[in-house]
Amino acid sequence: MLGRCALIFFGYLTFIIHLGAYAMIGDPVPAQGLVASDHHVKAVMEDSRVKVIGSLFTISDYLEEGDMLFFDVDGTILTKGSNLGVRGDSAKTKIIAEKTFPDFFYALNRLNIPSFVLTARNTSRKPSTDILLKDLGLDFSTVQKRLGLDNLDEDYFFIKGQGFRNGVILANKGGDDRKVQYKGAMLHRFLEHIRTRAPHHMPKRIIMVDNAFTAAYSILKTDLGPIGKLILILKRPKLGGM
Repeated sequence: MLGRCALIFFGYLTFIIHLGAYAMIGDPVPAQGLVASDHHVKAVMEDSRVKVIGSLFTISDYLEEGDMLFFDVDGTILTKGSNLGVRGDSAKTKIIAEKTFPDFFYALNRLNIPSFVLTARNTSRKPSTDILLKDLGLDFSTVQKRLGLDNLDEDYFFIKGQGFRNGVILANKGGDDRKVQYKGAMLHRFLEHIRTRAPHHMPKRIIMVDNAFTAAYSILKTDLGPIGKLILILKRPKLGGM
């Protein structure tokens, strides 16, 4: 009798531990994306967890032990509207928003600060996005391999157009409506993947580097439990402007 009670108690304890581990990254998020209005953008600007920076290199001023970085692509790492089919070194150099960023990226790797891409591009552009970033000296798959994370197809996430492969998380809904943001939902799902595959690599805080306040709103509204959040909104000064 005592043995049976002990077995029941152990099973219950295991369930509670499992439940608590899941709660580490907050409540599950709905599949639908978030639409950020002007009111929401204002709320983002007033949030103490959001900072506006003028250069990617400013990131180093905010880094702490236990951070995990996520970079947007278009308008952040690359110039807006970058052509995925560029050929030749000179053409490729022109689409990197800050020319020495690849060196900075590998410095982050040497410091063991995990860095990933979190972009609103969808999976139909995934192969060319991978190839382009790698050609530019930005191989995010090295971080993924170091953490022992699997590639994930669309079935793991919510809907078509989303996925994770070679260090790149694609958070598009399958179309080009950038008013709808899935970055928060995808970030939650990705952190759950880390929790189950490599729990010792769970971050204390995530830092999202993006040029869109709508993306910041999506992430701020996503429950990540005790994981801290810092959103760095990149607004580069316009040359020759006021």
